[in-house]
Amino acid sequence: MSRRRGLPHGNPCHERNGDLPDSNVPHIALHRLPSTCPEQNLSEGQHGRKKLKELSDIVAIELELHDMRIKGLLPTANTVLASPAKKFRWTGKVVDLVELLYALDTCDCIDNGEIGVEELADAFSDIFGVEVKNCYNVYMNMKRRKDDSRTYFLDELREKLNKRMVESDLKGGKFKKR
Repeated sequence: MSRRRGLPHGNPCHERNGDLPDSNVPHIALHRLPSTCPEQNLSEGQHGRKKLKELSDIVAIELELHDMRIKGLLPTANTVLASPAKKFRWTGKVVDLVELLYALDTCDCIDNGEIGVEELADAFSDIFGVEVKNCYNVYMNMKRRKDDSRTYFLDELREKLNKRMVESDLKGGKFKKR
């Protein structure tokens, strides 16, 4: 006989979720649930309902965690969380970064546009180690520019990328590595 409430050793009802490898689920003795062990005589009906409620709560939590993993809000078990080996630094002007952020936001390039400029600024600040403050004020200053084009940085990006492609074509398609 097992030490647990007189269940014979090897009884499948003797198993519990805490015995599973890498289980983070709190221990619940499933051998006490009538639905998992019909031969078990529960004299304490309330205790059985309490355990069933606990199991139901755990299943609900696990389903919610599963949904969050599917949506990418939590890492999956196979995901290795590691910080990048190399830190990146933004070496351009902050106004250029803000111009890029607004362009990405306008084109819905990140999370289908469901993320705002301020959230993008926070993420880019973390990635590039630069503090981006008052994005909206910087944007308003960009709008006040008087030239034909008010997107200086984006224009420069377009120009330099096109030049690089032309130079690459002239060299037989070879890409100049840095």
